[in-house]
Amino acid sequence: MKVYSQVIKKHSKTFYFSSLLFPKEIREKIFLLYAYVRIIDDLVDETNEKNKVKFKKYKNLTLNLIKGKKEKYAPKIIKDFVKMAKKYDFDKEVIDYLKTQEVEVTKKRYKNKEEFLKFCYGVAGTIGVMIAKIINLPKKTFKDAVKLGVSLQIINNVRDIFEDYQRFKIYLPEDLLKKYKISHNNFIKKTNRERLYKAVYDLIGKAKKLKEEAKSSFKFFKKRELLAIKTAVDIYFKIAEKIEKNPEFIFNKKILKPSLIEIVLLIIKNYFNIFIRIAD
Repeated sequence: MKVYSQVIKKHSKTFYFSSLLFPKEIREKIFLLYAYVRIIDDLVDETNEKNKVKFKKYKNLTLNLIKGKKEKYAPKIIKDFVKMAKKYDFDKEVIDYLKTQEVEVTKKRYKNKEEFLKFCYGVAGTIGVMIAKIINLPKKTFKDAVKLGVSLQIINNVRDIFEDYQRFKIYLPEDLLKKYKISHNNFIKKTNRERLYKAVYDLIGKAKKLKEEAKSSFKFFKKRELLAIKTAVDIYFKIAEKIEKNPEFIFNKKILKPSLIEIVLLIIKNYFNIFIRIAD
């Protein structure tokens, strides 16, 4: 499993350091989950022909293994991931995730918030449910797991607005653009930035609302599990806080990346709240 943790360490400080806080038996499964979706995400994000072919191959191998077909030459990570999916009964979430990513390969625009949130469910809400099942949370928490995953995905898309635009992709839904009189042509023009920032604040507000609603299920976590989850969430919302204070940061993604000190301070704060005081 060490190889899977290295994949996450290379690509995401947030998920690597927060996942280290899980008990060992859960941590290794979370690393496997993150490593698998990281590979798929990267293939979809960099949509050249080679990656399109590779994504289709990985998708089909995964779905075939889920259906019980033998795929002798499937990469080990796919075999390990499907084995875990079957053990924890999240085949449906894997299928939903891959269906969404299949659409993502060619999709460039989202008509409205509903369509955008459906995308967020497919690529992140599903992951929330997978984690809830690995942790063995009660079924009644799954809706909150979806909300938490969607809230993080919204922040992720806000953070990556400029990077996505450079790839000819706009995640901000069309009805939101229309609300703030933003067009594809003036999307990132300096004279239009204030309107763009209002749309960004709108989405961050939605993410905050979902996060607050999801917190009702925190009482079902064991303390170590809650420490890991809450730290990951807080790191993401630290990014949102930076954007709210200075939305120009979306044009310099490096500034938004959490520093090691920021991560450590959040871990200490959450440890104190969860293990010494009552968690908020």
